[in-house]
Amino acid sequence: ISELRQDLSKGSVLALIGTDLTLEEVTAIREALTGLTKSVRFASFGTQGVGGTAEDGPADKILKMKSKTSNLNGVERLGIASLSGVASADLVLVFRGGRAELPRFESKKVWGIGVFLEKDRSGLHVVLPGLAFTEKDGTVVNHQGVEQKIKRAVLPRGDCKSIGELLMLLVNQKSREASL
Repeated sequence: ISELRQDLSKGSVLALIGTDLTLEEVTAIREALTGLTKSVRFASFGTQGVGGTAEDGPADKILKMKSKTSNLNGVERLGIASLSGVASADLVLVFRGGRAELPRFESKKVWGIGVFLEKDRSGLHVVLPGLAFTEKDGTVVNHQGVEQKIKRAVLPRGDCKSIGELLMLLVNQKSREASL
Protein backbone atom coordinates (compact mmCIF):
# COMPACT_ATOMS: atom_id res chain seq x y z
CA ILE A 1 0.00 0.00 0.00
CA SER A 2 2.89 2.37 0.82
CA GLU A 3 4.51 1.71 -2.55
CA LEU A 4 1.22 2.22 -4.39
CA ARG A 5 0.71 5.48 -2.51
CA GLN A 6 4.11 6.70 -3.68
CA ASP A 7 3.48 5.57 -7.26
CA LEU A 8 0.24 7.58 -7.40
CA SER A 9 2.21 10.80 -6.98
CA LYS A 10 4.72 10.16 -9.77
CA GLY A 11 2.91 11.26 -12.95
CA SER A 12 -0.08 10.31 -15.04
CA VAL A 13 -2.37 7.55 -13.75
CA LEU A 14 -4.75 5.43 -15.80
CA ALA A 15 -7.32 3.44 -13.83
CA LEU A 16 -8.67 0.57 -15.91
CA ILE A 17 -12.01 -0.65 -14.61
CA GLY A 18 -13.10 -4.18 -15.48
CA THR A 19 -16.74 -4.42 -16.51
CA ASP A 20 -16.90 -7.50 -14.28
CA LEU A 21 -16.89 -5.35 -11.10
CA THR A 22 -19.96 -4.27 -9.14
CA LEU A 23 -21.38 -0.74 -9.21
CA GLU A 24 -20.26 -0.29 -5.61
CA GLU A 25 -16.67 -1.24 -6.46
CA VAL A 26 -16.52 1.07 -9.47
CA THR A 27 -17.96 3.97 -7.48
CA ALA A 28 -15.47 3.41 -4.64
CA ILE A 29 -12.53 3.26 -7.08
CA ARG A 30 -13.55 6.48 -8.77
CA GLU A 31 -14.11 8.36 -5.50
CA ALA A 32 -10.90 7.14 -3.82
CA LEU A 33 -8.57 7.75 -6.75
CA THR A 34 -10.06 11.15 -7.55
CA GLY A 35 -9.34 12.16 -3.95
CA LEU A 36 -5.80 10.76 -4.01
CA THR A 37 -4.48 12.16 -7.29
CA LYS A 38 -5.53 14.86 -9.73
CA SER A 39 -3.80 13.19 -12.68
CA VAL A 40 -6.06 10.13 -12.91
CA ARG A 41 -8.21 9.20 -15.89
CA PHE A 42 -10.61 6.27 -16.06
CA ALA A 43 -11.41 3.76 -18.79
CA SER A 44 -13.19 0.43 -18.82
CA PHE A 45 -12.32 -2.92 -20.37
CA GLY A 46 -14.14 -6.22 -20.66
CA THR A 47 -14.72 -8.34 -23.73
CA GLN A 48 -12.54 -7.75 -26.79
CA GLY A 49 -14.62 -6.17 -29.56
CA VAL A 50 -17.38 -4.97 -27.19
CA GLY A 51 -16.49 -1.48 -26.05
CA GLY A 52 -19.96 -0.43 -24.96
CA THR A 53 -23.58 -1.47 -24.86
CA ALA A 54 -24.08 -0.24 -28.44
CA GLU A 55 -21.61 -2.90 -29.59
CA ASP A 56 -23.17 -5.67 -27.53
CA GLY A 57 -26.01 -7.88 -28.67
CA PRO A 58 -27.18 -11.46 -28.82
CA ALA A 59 -24.40 -13.92 -29.62
CA ASP A 60 -26.90 -16.75 -30.13
CA LYS A 61 -30.59 -17.52 -29.67
CA ILE A 62 -30.32 -18.63 -26.02
CA LEU A 63 -29.93 -15.16 -24.47
CA LYS A 64 -26.12 -15.24 -24.49
CA MET A 65 -24.63 -11.85 -25.23
CA LYS A 66 -21.37 -10.94 -26.93
CA SER A 67 -20.14 -9.26 -23.73
CA LYS A 68 -18.80 -11.89 -21.34
CA THR A 69 -18.76 -9.57 -18.32
CA SER A 70 -21.61 -8.92 -15.92
CA ASN A 71 -21.69 -5.13 -15.63
CA LEU A 72 -20.90 -3.50 -18.98
CA ASN A 73 -24.15 -1.55 -18.82
CA GLY A 74 -23.55 -0.42 -15.22
CA VAL A 75 -19.99 0.82 -15.80
CA GLU A 76 -21.17 2.71 -18.88
CA ARG A 77 -24.01 4.29 -16.86
CA LEU A 78 -21.43 5.57 -14.37
CA GLY A 79 -19.82 7.53 -17.21
CA ILE A 80 -16.70 5.43 -17.71
CA ALA A 81 -15.98 4.94 -21.39
CA SER A 82 -14.24 1.94 -22.90
CA LEU A 83 -10.48 1.97 -23.37
CA SER A 84 -9.57 2.58 -26.99
CA GLY A 85 -6.13 1.44 -28.01
CA VAL A 86 -3.31 0.48 -25.69
CA ALA A 87 -3.28 1.32 -21.97
CA SER A 88 -0.53 3.89 -21.56
CA ALA A 89 0.42 6.13 -18.61
CA ASP A 90 3.19 6.47 -16.06
CA LEU A 91 1.13 4.22 -13.78
CA VAL A 92 -1.69 1.88 -14.82
CA LEU A 93 -4.01 0.44 -12.17
CA VAL A 94 -6.01 -2.54 -13.41
CA PHE A 95 -9.11 -3.32 -11.33
CA ARG A 96 -10.61 -6.66 -12.31
CA GLY A 97 -13.14 -9.17 -11.02
CA GLY A 98 -11.62 -12.09 -12.94
CA ARG A 99 -13.46 -12.31 -16.27
CA ALA A 100 -12.63 -9.08 -18.06
CA GLU A 101 -10.11 -9.68 -20.85
CA LEU A 102 -6.94 -7.75 -20.13
CA PRO A 103 -5.89 -5.08 -22.64
CA ARG A 104 -2.31 -4.48 -23.76
CA PHE A 105 -0.13 -2.25 -21.58
CA GLU A 106 2.60 0.24 -22.38
CA SER A 107 3.52 1.67 -19.03
CA LYS A 108 6.39 2.05 -16.64
CA LYS A 109 4.44 0.28 -13.93
CA VAL A 110 1.19 -1.73 -13.91
CA TRP A 111 -0.59 -2.74 -10.72
CA GLY A 112 -3.26 -5.43 -10.73
CA ILE A 113 -5.98 -5.15 -8.09
CA GLY A 114 -8.59 -7.89 -7.89
CA VAL A 115 -8.70 -11.38 -9.41
CA PHE A 116 -5.93 -12.48 -11.77
CA LEU A 117 -5.02 -15.98 -12.91
CA GLU A 118 -1.35 -16.91 -13.09
CA LYS A 119 -1.38 -16.50 -16.88
CA ASP A 120 -2.75 -12.95 -16.49
CA ARG A 121 0.00 -11.75 -14.18
CA SER A 122 2.82 -11.34 -16.69
CA GLY A 123 3.58 -7.68 -17.17
CA LEU A 124 2.08 -6.71 -13.82
CA HIS A 125 4.41 -5.14 -11.26
CA VAL A 126 2.31 -6.16 -8.27
CA VAL A 127 -1.01 -7.93 -7.79
CA LEU A 128 -3.14 -7.13 -4.76
CA PRO A 129 -5.56 -10.07 -4.63
CA GLY A 130 -9.26 -9.29 -4.42
CA LEU A 131 -12.53 -11.11 -4.01
CA ALA A 132 -14.14 -13.33 -6.62
CA PHE A 133 -17.73 -12.72 -7.74
CA THR A 134 -19.06 -15.40 -5.38
CA GLU A 135 -17.25 -13.83 -2.39
CA LYS A 136 -18.88 -10.39 -2.43
CA ASP A 137 -22.15 -8.47 -2.29
CA GLY A 138 -22.99 -5.82 -4.86
CA THR A 139 -25.06 -4.63 -7.78
CA VAL A 140 -24.70 -5.17 -11.51
CA VAL A 141 -26.79 -3.84 -14.39
CA ASN A 142 -27.57 -6.55 -16.91
CA HIS A 143 -27.73 -6.16 -20.69
CA GLN A 144 -31.42 -5.13 -20.47
CA GLY A 145 -30.60 -2.33 -18.00
CA VAL A 146 -32.06 -4.11 -14.99
CA GLU A 147 -30.18 -3.70 -11.70
CA GLN A 148 -29.49 -7.04 -10.06
CA LYS A 149 -28.34 -7.42 -6.46
CA ILE A 150 -25.84 -10.18 -5.76
CA LYS A 151 -25.09 -11.73 -2.38
CA ARG A 152 -21.93 -13.41 -1.21
CA ALA A 153 -22.19 -17.20 -1.55
CA VAL A 154 -18.87 -18.22 0.01
CA LEU A 155 -16.37 -16.68 2.41
CA PRO A 156 -13.04 -15.51 0.95
CA ARG A 157 -9.95 -17.62 1.60
CA GLY A 158 -6.70 -16.37 3.01
CA ASP A 159 -5.87 -12.70 3.21
CA CYS A 160 -7.76 -11.49 0.13
CA LYS A 161 -9.42 -8.14 0.66
CA SER A 162 -12.27 -6.47 -1.13
CA ILE A 163 -11.42 -3.58 -3.42
CA GLY A 164 -13.17 -1.32 -0.92
CA GLU A 165 -10.92 -2.52 1.92
CA LEU A 166 -7.78 -1.99 -0.18
CA LEU A 167 -8.93 1.52 -1.08
CA MET A 168 -9.64 2.30 2.60
CA LEU A 169 -6.09 1.25 3.50
CA LEU A 170 -4.76 3.50 0.75
CA VAL A 171 -6.88 6.51 1.73
CA ASN A 172 -6.22 6.05 5.44
CA GLN A 173 -2.48 5.94 4.83
CA LYS A 174 -2.80 9.38 3.22
CA SER A 175 -4.60 10.63 6.34
CA ARG A 176 -1.85 9.24 8.59
CA GLU A 177 0.88 10.82 6.48
CA ALA A 178 -0.87 14.20 6.52
CA SER A 179 -1.12 14.17 10.31
CA LEU A 180 2.61 13.49 10.83
